[in-house]
Amino acid sequence: YLEELPGGSANANIPILIRADMANFEVRRVLVDPGSSVDIMYARTFETLQLNERNLTPYVGSDLQGFNG
Repeated sequence: YLEELPGGSANANIPILIRADMANFEVRRVLVDPGSSVDIMYARTFETLQLNERNLTPYVGSDLQGFNG
């Protein structure tokens, strides 16, 4: 969607924004971060999508130590 791109054109130095359907909702902006080591969904988003605990997958591995920008 060119109207959503800064300056109206593609640029290799900006994040990729995509649209997706999740749990029967149109999610208009999804950030794909290939360098991310953890996938986080805010609780409000989880509730808005009307998901419940059975939709969660427990993480098996080392503990999350913190976030660095």
